[in-house]
Amino acid sequence: MSFLCKKVKFIENRESYIVLISSHRYMSGTQDNADIWRTTEGVNEVIPLYDLNYNIRAYYISFYPMGYAIINNNLENPVAIEFGDGDNGPIRDILEEATTLSRKAEAKIVYLGPSYSFDDTTRNFSRSQSSDSELTEDFGLEDMYAFLDSSNAAEKEIHTTARALALSNGDQSRGGSYDFIDWNSMPSGSYSSDWLPFSGTTWAVMSNYTGKTNPLSKKVVNDHCGATAATNLSLYFATQGYSNLKKNGSVNDTFYDLHNRTGNCPVLTIADSVSAYATSRGYTINNSSVSSYTTYKTAITNKRPCGILLTAAVNNWHWVVGVGYRQYSSGGNYVRVVTGWENSANNFYLWGSPATWSISQYWI
Repeated sequence: MSFLCKKVKFIENRESYIVLISSHRYMSGTQDNADIWRTTEGVNEVIPLYDLNYNIRAYYISFYPMGYAIINNNLENPVAIEFGDGDNGPIRDILEEATTLSRKAEAKIVYLGPSYSFDDTTRNFSRSQSSDSELTEDFGLEDMYAFLDSSNAAEKEIHTTARALALSNGDQSRGGSYDFIDWNSMPSGSYSSDWLPFSGTTWAVMSNYTGKTNPLSKKVVNDHCGATAATNLSLYFATQGYSNLKKNGSVNDTFYDLHNRTGNCPVLTIADSVSAYATSRGYTINNSSVSSYTTYKTAITNKRPCGILLTAAVNNWHWVVGVGYRQYSSGGNYVRVVTGWENSANNFYLWGSPATWSISQYWI
């Protein structure tokens, strides 16, 4: 397997949500969804990348204020071939040269991997240096193309979910808030409810770490709701008899260890980090997906906290921990959560508003 395929596999678990959501706009080349995301949402430019047979193999997307991605042109496998905070050097060099010559629109970039591209219209990084067969062998293109042409059910599901979210409610996708409701502001009326036995849990709060340097990773902590939610899941279990999950008896030590594993947001999943952390502390934490309010209620009844990724806007996503529910006889279904913004489990949100990207239940 080529270096690129290994890189793709490495990146799959680190993709930014904006890469996944943006991918749907550029995959099929049709106009039916061209206006879902506008340039105000952070997309700077989109450039087609070709293979040796001049088929569009992928799309290069740059974001502002920073970052880029290269998305595979295959709706059955819309994976990010590359992603980073910086840029792809060879592609950027080609675009800058073409801009200088006032011929950017004419540039036809042939992409052979992270370290090699050329503009076929000017023979930049000249194709004539090698035959197509030599390039194919040198860059492992058969393996790369076989991977990119294959089906990838997991990537397709993420892509489909993202596109459905984008199309389902334009106002919700572009603006809005999480609309958390504190206990005293909840609606009146009769209801049934249940919650986890979290009494005595001290929750991690995001503001306690913002701008500080993680002593383990040496990286500045910022936009860290995923790490905070992972920490709060662990802290809950620590109060349920699994005390070693509160590292050194310290909320801070627990957070920094988990932040070292998750990094800053955006992150699409925290399950692997939670499981790996538990293993390092001598426990096994299991998880599975939650697909409905009924399933969520069952998880709470079974004393299983839930990691929930909410979305209120394109650039407005937040991890919380579900610890209870309140279901009104009038039909209002609410989720009780630890928001990560305060040391409290007395906030709620209405199921479905904001939209939910994913929910996983955890147990030991």
